[in-house]
Amino acid sequence: MILDKCKGRLIARFDCNSKLSNNDFYCSDGLKIAQSEIGTYWETNGELNSEFGFKFKIENLDKPHLMRFAYPDDKKRYMGVSDCISYDMSTAVSTGGVYPFSNKMQIVEKVFWSRYKESNVSFVTMNVGNPAAIAWVEIYELEGLPVVEDLPIDKEFRRIGIQFEDPCGRCGDLGALSLKKWNERLIEYMKSSGVNELYYPVNWYHGPIFPSKTQPADFCDWIMTEDRRNFSRCTTTPPDWVEDILDSFDKENLFFTASFTLSRLGTLLANRQEDEDAIRNGADTYNNVRANNRVQNAINDWTIVYNARSYKKLIERAKENDGVIDFRGIDLAYGERMSDIGIGPMFNPLHPTVQNTIKEYLKEFAERYKSHTSLRCLSMNVWHSSLLWFGRLDFGYDDYTVGLFEKENGIVLNVDKTDGERFSKRYEVLVNEYKELWIDWRCRKIAEFIKELTQEIKSVNPNVKFALNFWNEMVKPCLIGIHAGTQLYARSSDYQFLREAGIDIKLLGQIEGVEICIENNHQRDITCLFGEGDIPLERGFMFRDHDFMDDERNENHKSCLNPSAFIFNCWHESWGKSNITVDFKESELPNYVTSYDDNSKPEVMYENRSDKHNDQFWYDWQIVIVSAFPPNPYYLEYYAHSLADIDAINISAGGLYVDTTHTEEILAFAKEYRNLPAVKFDDLNCVGDPITVRYKYYNNKLYIYAVNKSPVQASVRIELDKFAEITRPANNAQMQSKSICADLDAFELRVYTLDKEVNILSCTMESRDEKAQLLINAGNQALKLLQESKQDIKGTQETVSKLKKALELNKYGEIYHILTGYIVSQVKKENKKNDKN
Repeated sequence: MILDKCKGRLIARFDCNSKLSNNDFYCSDGLKIAQSEIGTYWETNGELNSEFGFKFKIENLDKPHLMRFAYPDDKKRYMGVSDCISYDMSTAVSTGGVYPFSNKMQIVEKVFWSRYKESNVSFVTMNVGNPAAIAWVEIYELEGLPVVEDLPIDKEFRRIGIQFEDPCGRCGDLGALSLKKWNERLIEYMKSSGVNELYYPVNWYHGPIFPSKTQPADFCDWIMTEDRRNFSRCTTTPPDWVEDILDSFDKENLFFTASFTLSRLGTLLANRQEDEDAIRNGADTYNNVRANNRVQNAINDWTIVYNARSYKKLIERAKENDGVIDFRGIDLAYGERMSDIGIGPMFNPLHPTVQNTIKEYLKEFAERYKSHTSLRCLSMNVWHSSLLWFGRLDFGYDDYTVGLFEKENGIVLNVDKTDGERFSKRYEVLVNEYKELWIDWRCRKIAEFIKELTQEIKSVNPNVKFALNFWNEMVKPCLIGIHAGTQLYARSSDYQFLREAGIDIKLLGQIEGVEICIENNHQRDITCLFGEGDIPLERGFMFRDHDFMDDERNENHKSCLNPSAFIFNCWHESWGKSNITVDFKESELPNYVTSYDDNSKPEVMYENRSDKHNDQFWYDWQIVIVSAFPPNPYYLEYYAHSLADIDAINISAGGLYVDTTHTEEILAFAKEYRNLPAVKFDDLNCVGDPITVRYKYYNNKLYIYAVNKSPVQASVRIELDKFAEITRPANNAQMQSKSICADLDAFELRVYTLDKEVNILSCTMESRDEKAQLLINAGNQALKLLQESKQDIKGTQETVSKLKKALELNKYGEIYHILTGYIVSQVKKENKKNDKN
C-alpha cells in the first residue's frame, strides 16, 4: 500500500455508518445500503448515471493526495470514479464478464492533485444493470511521493512508459493549471511508480502541435479553472512545450518518445487533387483512389474539427445553433468537409509527394530537438486514416501506384488507361489474378519507404529510434466493423489484416532500429457492451480474443528485432447536453486561462458547458470520462502477456489521462522488468504457459526471466549445470545455488542475474493452486459443449483443437482465454436460451 511508503494524514472518511448531510453527500434516487457476506456497502439502483458522491476540503493544493476506497467484487459492475468535471480523480472499475468474482472487498488507491479547496468525488454507474458500489472512501494528504532508487536509467535496458492518444487535457489533469505544472507533477509521479518513458503526441489529427517550419502547426487544448469553468484554447502558433518537457526529462534521466498521428498534413491538404472528373481524365493525384472509382477526398471521421483554423467558423455557426458545434455541411481547414465516400486514409503512402513530405517533416523534428538526450524515439500511430498505409485492400488503384506495380513486376493488366472506370477494373484483375503478388508488392514498397525514412532521420539525429504503433481501437470498427464476421477465426489474423493494408510487420520488424508495436485493448470490448436490451455478444470480444489468441499475429510480432507493446486504456464518455459560449470577457479571466506558459495568447477561446446531472447538484460543467480497469490481479494481465508472448522490449499504457490508480502494481512489475536489457532473449525449451522462461548472455552476465501469463499461482524450477551466485535485482536478494525456484503469483514477473556464465540444464513447472483444477474442470465442460454444439460458428473446430491441447499441457492462461472468448460464450449463451425454452 502507498501509505506504507510515505506519510499521509487522513483528512476525510465516509462509510456506511457516517452521518452525512446534504452539504457533503449527494445521491440519485434508489441508492441503498446493501448487506452481504463480504460487508456493508452503498449501491446504486443500476440505472445509467445513477450515482452518489461526497464533498471534502483540501488544505494544501500543492500536495499530492491519496484516495482509497473499497468496493465489493461480488457482481457485475461498471463504476466510474470522477469529480465529474476534470480528469483529476478519474478512474473506473469493471468486474465480472471475463473476470471471475473474488467475492471480497477490493481496495483501490489513487494518487491525485486537486485544483479545488472544496473538492468532490462521485461514484457513477456507467452501464445499465452494473451498479456502482463502495463500502468506504478515505482521503489522505501526502507529504510527498517516494522516489524509486536503483533502477537502470540508460537506453540499453527495457522501459515502461505512459502513452497518450489525446494531447489536449494536460490542464485538466493532475490538478495542473499550466503545462509547466503538469510536467512537474508527471515527473514526480513517474519517479515514484517506476515508469521512465513518456509517449506523447507532438502531431495530432491535422499536423504539428509544436512550432514547425515545414508544416502549418496548430494547438488545441482545454483548461479547468479553480472555479470549475472549462475553456478550450486554440492557436496556429503553438508554444514550444516540447523543448520544455525535453529539458525537464534530460535532467531527470527520463525518456521521451514523440508520437505522430499522421492523418493529414497542411501542405498535402492545401495542394491535393481530388476532382474525380479530372483524375478520371488522367490528372495525377496523391489522394487515395478506391476500388469503386471514387477519390478519397476526406477522412470522414470525428477528427475533422480539431484544427485551430476551423474554430472561428465553428463558433460562428454555434452562435446561431444554441451553442452547439456542428461541422456538417461546411468547409473546414483547407476546404475539407464530410463526404459520402466513407472512412479511410486520404493520402497514398506510395506517392512521391506524400513520401517526400513525410521525410522532410520528420527530419525537421529530429534535427530540431537533437541536443536532448531524453528524446529516444519518434513513433508513428498507424490509424485507419494513416499516411503510412492503405487501410484496406480496396484503396490504392490510382494511375501512379498501379503503373509502378506493372513496371516493377513486368505485368500488363490490359486495362485501358483512359477508361474512366479503370480503377475498379484494375481492382478486379489485381485481386482475382495477382492478389498475393499485389499484397506482397505493396508491403515491400512501404517497407522500403520506412527504411529510407529511418535513414533520413538518422542522418540528422543518429541517436533517435523509430517506431510504428499499429492501433486497433477505432481502426477495426471504422474499416471492418464489429460483427460475427470480424471475430477471431471468422476473418484472417491481424497479421494478414495488416498485410492487406500494406503492412507486413515481419518485414518491417527486420529493419534495424525500427520498433514494432501493436495496440492491445480489452477496455474497448467493455465499453462496447453498453445500452439496454439484448446487446450482440460480438461487441464484447472484438479486441481481446485477437490480443491473446491470434497466434499468427503474436508469432510474427515476436519475430521482430524490437517488438513492443501498448496497452490502451480506452475511455468511456458520459456527457449531458453540451454547448459552448464566447459570452465572457477575457480581461476578467485569470492569466493562466488566456495564455500559455510562454505568455502567448490563444487566437480562439470558448467556454464549454454541460448539464449531465439532472438536478444540477454539482456545477455548470459536468462530464464523466473514465477508463475501465479490471479487478486485482488482472490489471497486470496485459503486461505479463506482452512479455511472455512477444518478449516486448518496451511496454507502455495509457490513453487520455495519467492513470495514477495502479502505482503499486506498476512499480512491482517495473522493478523486475527494467532490469532486463533491451535486446531479444532466447526461449528456454519448456511449455511457456503458465510460465514463460527466457534467458540472455549479455555484458558478461546471464539474465533469466520467468513470467506467469495465467491467473493461477504456479511454480518454476530452473536447474543449472553448476553452483552460481544468483541475484534478484528487484530486491538485491542473493544466494548460491545450482537451481532457481520461484513461486509466481498470477501475472507475476521475476528477473535473475548470474555473475558468471553457467548453462541451464532444464526447466519444470507446476501449479497446486485450486484455481488450476477449477480451470481444468471448466475447460473439460466447455470442450464437451463445443463438441456437442449444433451452432454454425466459424472457428469452433479450431477452438476445440486448441482447447484439447491446452488441457493436455495444463496451459492455464490459454484455457482461461478460450473459456472467456467469443466462441465458448456464444455456445453457452445459446445453450442457456435453449434450456429456458
